[in-house]
Amino acid sequence: MDNKIYNSKGEEVDSYHQMKQGEGKFFSPTTLLLIGGLILFNIGCFVNPGLLDALFRMLDVRLWPWWYFLVLCVIAFFTWRWIRLYLIYKENGFDSQEYDLAARFVRMSVIVSIELLLLVLLNMVGFFSYLSWPFYQMFVYGVFSWLALFMLMVILGCAVVALYYFKEWITIYFVER
Repeated sequence: MDNKIYNSKGEEVDSYHQMKQGEGKFFSPTTLLLIGGLILFNIGCFVNPGLLDALFRMLDVRLWPWWYFLVLCVIAFFTWRWIRLYLIYKENGFDSQEYDLAARFVRMSVIVSIELLLLVLLNMVGFFSYLSWPFYQMFVYGVFSWLALFMLMVILGCAVVALYYFKEWITIYFVER
């Protein structure tokens, strides 16, 4: 039984041995370009062009509301602080109090970042205005709405969770230092 494998040039190739050593390339750059082109072609053929237009319109910073930039600054600050904490931990390590402080900061910043990004996402897709109409009706005209009550409970729940983690981080940062 002949287990020899030959490439298109007629050279003998031992694919298992090359895979084991990490030398074997399965796709050449030309093949990767062909696969990428086919993916783009399928996206262009089968995705609604209005969706792509809306996506690129969302990425235009000139159309962003002013508070998107505040969210971006907050997340950039948190990212900078996460990188600094990682580098300090990698270089020196933490004692138990510093580790607790860093862990609480990371928990607080992740919760706040997720909530801010969720707000931005809801506003970008237009769902924020859909959810704000029942609030407007309830607080201006006094019209009761179960959707408004539910959304009020969700907003209060998110605020309570964020404030709890913020309080925990502030407590350990200022009191135990």
